[in-house]
Amino acid sequence: MRPGRVALVLGVVGLLLVPAPLYLSAAGHAVAPPPKTSQVYDARSIDLATADGRDAVLRFHAFETTLSLHQVSGAYSAGEYRAPNRTRRTLQTAIREGNATVDDPAVRADLRAIARNHTFLTETYGERDSYARFSVRGNGSVVTARNVTDARVANVTAERRTVDAADLSTAERRTVDRIVGNGTDDSGYRPRADAAFVDRLPALVSVDGTLYSIHTVGHVDDLGPGFTGFVYGMYATGFGVVLLVVAGVLAVVARRRN
Repeated sequence: MRPGRVALVLGVVGLLLVPAPLYLSAAGHAVAPPPKTSQVYDARSIDLATADGRDAVLRFHAFETTLSLHQVSGAYSAGEYRAPNRTRRTLQTAIREGNATVDDPAVRADLRAIARNHTFLTETYGERDSYARFSVRGNGSVVTARNVTDARVANVTAERRTVDAADLSTAERRTVDRIVGNGTDDSGYRPRADAAFVDRLPALVSVDGTLYSIHTVGHVDDLGPGFTGFVYGMYATGFGVVLLVVAGVLAVVARRRN
């Protein structure tokens, strides 16, 4: 075959390969199955009568009933509270003395917001967490707190957070069954991101009388099939550039011969 014709063929192929990252990435998205969650879930049967069972509830599910005081600070609240540091000190006083009175309107507003969303407060002393049940009266002017056991917090959390699998839809029950069936090994389980019930995780679920803690045990940085196609496309682009260079050389040779 003449060098000029070879150069033309190589040039066309090279031009087709140069934009390969774009169309291979799009193709990867088009043919790939639905993505999985980036969170890896574990499902463990728990017994609230045991310390391990209560600890699982406190670690993974008490965030909706219990507020850790370290979150009420300018460094952590990210604008959530009007006067986070003063509010935290007020709550610490209530825990220490049983009650605290409040004149600051900003602190009152913060206390009302906290009371709407949480029942308990917790502080860490050394390696031990202490818990207190608190309430707000007088439009936020008085806050009271009394110490409670971790068992009380765990039981209240379980009462409020537990979902009976019998009340779930067929699709939700399917997701729960898959997590329970596959999430008890060492590697955990990643459900599909669009699966029913995923938006309610982590969760406490009662399945046929057994209480399961479904919680996150890991995270996977999954860049998806589009990224894989992009990587292969970069190799194709490199090869395409080589073909274009060779085509250019052959074109020059053909022109000189002519």
